[in-house]
Amino acid sequence: MQKDKYLTSLSIQEKVTLKEFVTAMGTMPSKAYTGQIMKEDYIIAFDTTAEQNAKLLDFHVLQQQLTEMNPSYSPSTVTKSYFYRPDSTTKTGTGVSIALTGDVYAGDFVQEFLIEKKYKTGKDVIVRYLIMNMKTGKGETAFATCTVDSDRGGAVRENATFSVTLQSTGNTPTEFTYEELLIEAGEITQEDVTTVAFTIATGNDTVKATLKKGTFQPEKTSTSLYTISGETVTGAAFENDNKTVVLTITAADDQNSNAAITIKGEAFDKSTVVTASDVQTPIASTQADGLSLEKSLAKKNKE
Repeated sequence: MQKDKYLTSLSIQEKVTLKEFVTAMGTMPSKAYTGQIMKEDYIIAFDTTAEQNAKLLDFHVLQQQLTEMNPSYSPSTVTKSYFYRPDSTTKTGTGVSIALTGDVYAGDFVQEFLIEKKYKTGKDVIVRYLIMNMKTGKGETAFATCTVDSDRGGAVRENATFSVTLQSTGNTPTEFTYEELLIEAGEITQEDVTTVAFTIATGNDTVKATLKKGTFQPEKTSTSLYTISGETVTGAAFENDNKTVVLTITAADDQNSNAAITIKGEAFDKSTVVTASDVQTPIASTQADGLSLEKSLAKKNKE
């Protein structure tokens, strides 16, 4: 993370949303990132609204003087004993506990939001949080019980420290990516996608287009969403867990005609933005003598 940009842009702000934090860092999180992950690449943010219904982009980041953020997991299991065989253990759930420690900073909005719960009980200490990796944009969100362990720790002539523990309330965290949050907020939109050219044959045929990432929406089978060289296809169906669309077409008279599939943006699942580079080269179903379509056509033309 770009600490210099953080210091100049964010350290003077009382509260910072997730979107503001990511923007200030200057680097967009990417699911495609590969490489080393540092501890400080993870951030934690909270829904500070009374209704606890804020969009994740509007969660406020715990940003001032945080020194440790340590999630731990405790699986729940049930072990049964049976005649004639060893005991059998089944995992029934996973509890989450997150320990947060840091230096007390007067005026930090989120820090005070958490610490003010030290004497509260029941539903008044339930908080909604998210943890996200700033490099990959992958994160999870859930509700948790907030317990304030200390808000005035430390020794003389040292910074006062705080310690807060978040414990799961029984719900399983929901995973997300930063790209999904931007799509949900309308910050980025899915455009129509046109694939690279391919060759089709005379007569009825099918063509398959498979996505390298993302999926199609299974209910989007309307043929008006798919065209071959500007002509609407006659049928559309999905396979491969909705990653492949199978299009029925009436091929052009010219056996050597080149064509390209255009897919309307609304055909794709909204959780991932798909571009032309994310679509594998379409494959036509026509085969002859075990050869691919283009090779079989070339062979026929020679004859």
